[in-house]
Amino acid sequence: MELTDATTDVVNFDFNDTLPVGYKVVFYWYNWEDGIDVDLKDGATVHQTVSSDAIPVNATLAVTPGGVAEDRTLTIDLLDDTDSVIVRDGGFGKWNYLFEIRVLDLDGNEVPFTCS
Repeated sequence: MELTDATTDVVNFDFNDTLPVGYKVVFYWYNWEDGIDVDLKDGATVHQTVSSDAIPVNATLAVTPGGVAEDRTLTIDLLDDTDSVIVRDGGFGKWNYLFEIRVLDLDGNEVPFTCS
């Protein structure tokens, strides 16, 4: 999924089950310049917005192991129950590509999921 404009290129993941506090959501993307922004929601309420340009305490940003220099991994530890995430480009026209999203449980095991 190419993210080229924060106002139009948005990927919304609505999970079938609510992800509990302590789970992790991991995003892998190609970062041309401006990164990504992620809204974490429970119901209709956004309880946290995470920007790859201003990492909060409950998140980490890294170069993806084995990737090229622009491949990034953003890992967010959930502070609240979360039933959907919205991902958008952190800037305008910077050609970011979202490759993958993973959910990890409290033990770091990948949780299979489907999105509605």
